[in-house]
Amino acid sequence: MKQSNSQRNTLKIVEQLAKGKYRTELTFLKTLIKAIIKNENFDISAGRVWELDVNNFSYDLKYQIGQSAKLPKHYKVHINDYPVLNKLVDSRTAIDTESNMFLQSKGINIFSVTGIGEIIKINNSQYFKYLFGFTSNTSNRANQPFSETLSIIGSVATITLRNISSNEKQKRINKELLLANEIQNDLFPKPELDFSDFQIYGICMPAGSIGGDYFDYVKSFNEEDNRVGILVCDAASKGLPASIQALYLSGAIRMANFFRPRISTLLYRLNELIFQAFPYDRFVTLFYIELTSSSKRLALYANAGHCPAIHFRKNKQENVDFLKPTAGFLGLTGKQIFNVESVTIDKGDILVIYTDGITESQDANGNQYSEEKLINLINANQNLSAKDLAICIIDDVQLFSASGTYSDDKTVVVIKRNM
Repeated sequence: MKQSNSQRNTLKIVEQLAKGKYRTELTFLKTLIKAIIKNENFDISAGRVWELDVNNFSYDLKYQIGQSAKLPKHYKVHINDYPVLNKLVDSRTAIDTESNMFLQSKGINIFSVTGIGEIIKINNSQYFKYLFGFTSNTSNRANQPFSETLSIIGSVATITLRNISSNEKQKRINKELLLANEIQNDLFPKPELDFSDFQIYGICMPAGSIGGDYFDYVKSFNEEDNRVGILVCDAASKGLPASIQALYLSGAIRMANFFRPRISTLLYRLNELIFQAFPYDRFVTLFYIELTSSSKRLALYANAGHCPAIHFRKNKQENVDFLKPTAGFLGLTGKQIFNVESVTIDKGDILVIYTDGITESQDANGNQYSEEKLINLINANQNLSAKDLAICIIDDVQLFSASGTYSDDKTVVVIKRNM
């Protein structure tokens, strides 16, 4: 859980640092790496921006900053000297002992890079257009948290670069986006679902014409197998790529449902699919819960780096529980293990699953809606139906953020067990 929370915090910090308008790709990369070095949340003392030089089969130094010996302008590192660069498209991040004697003489003992931007093919091999190289203050830099931080930085930077390059293209495909919006709306399930003695109601409101939030209800194909799966996911990127990623995920879950896999197995396989299929903006957060009609209404769930679902307990003194992450983001790294937890949903209980566009919506002063405000709203309206409560939540968030400048997709699914 701590690992997942750390990942989410890192993602939010880097996304905030990456905000802004930039005329060129290098201007953005220089600005971002400078902000990362100065930010106290990162244990990073120096950074460099490298650009692929196709003609010389090398990476050319474009920018350097931080507490490290300066390299000559336009210094090149040859790809043949770093075999790990031939596999970087698959792993995104590489950390190894520095083998270049000149760089060692400059005090660079660890080779740590993350790939960014467009992928370029050279002699049947693929390479990132840019690399970020970082020097960490920590002595043991070849560790998992540092590697994950590099991967998150690289992914957010890649997303922003693609947005920069696609601004002009975006104008030309507005009509296509409107059509895509219609298609996406057709693929969403009907918002209301009754299962056993549960009321279920979902609402998704994209920030633009199309979004990366998605929810779905996954019913069993075996009529005797009385269960239903509910998923809410949020793709890391924005717009059309995010919607494609979210729908890809939903389609994969629907196909897997034919074979009735365990939830842990399902998420393991989904993680591998996303890691391999989306090289630019891999990660997705997902909350998946499986309701059953068992006598105690025991539900199994897994939370892959998603916002903690809120379990409002009708008849308990401590009436709010959080269904926190049980694993990290889907698609961030390969071969992840996904833990599954259980929860008993008693009569009158309410479960609210949402994306961060709900709690992180901002008013005109930059104040966030917050989990606390959401919990208070649920408590004050606990007697409403699932449908009316979901609408109440969306309306309250929309009213709160009407004058705010930050906008993100907003999704909420309310599950309520009848009394």
